[in-house]
Order: sequence, then structure tokens, then C-alpha cells
Amino acid sequence: MLLGQRARGTRDLKEVEVYSQLHYKSKVKPLVADNIKENNIEPNQKLRVVREHTSDCFVNESDEVKDEVRQETVRINAARRLGGVVGEKRTKEEIYR
Repeated sequence: MLLGQRARGTRDLKEVEVYSQLHYKSKVKPLVADNIKENNIEPNQKLRVVREHTSDCFVNESDEVKDEVRQETVRINAARRLGGVVGEKRTKEEIYR
């Protein structure tokens, strides 16, 4: 595999996805839990609620937090690409460190 190429089926993470990885438990999860409880959300609609709250929280974050997320997004995506080039078998936890 050449530098810059990815294994089939991989894509770069979006900033909102990295934001979710970093801040879901502390900032998004309480809002989601309240919304699900208050509105009696069906199980098949929970993912939609999570995505909506995650997007809303990210949009309303300070520029400082958004910059942190952007830097982490670049780092994670670079590590994912390099992981495919080197051919090592690494876990998600190792890649996202």
C-alpha cells in the first residue's frame, strides 16, 4: 500500500465524531438521557437523538474546544492512515491514544 492510501472501507473521522469520543460522557450523555426519558423515545430512534445532541453541543462549543477537537481529528486520522501503511494490527485504543 502506498503512502496516503487507505485500506478499503476506512474513512477519515469527522470532527463531530471525535468530539463525541472526547466529550460524550461529560457533555452529551446527560442531555440524551433526559431527552429519551422526557420524550419516551423509541429504541430505534435513540441514535438519531444522540447524533442531534452531539452536533448541537459541538456547534455551541467554544473555539478553544473546537480547536482541540480539530487537532485530535488530524492526529487520529493520520494514525489510522499510518496504521494501514505499516500493516500492524493495532486496537482502537492504541490508535486513539
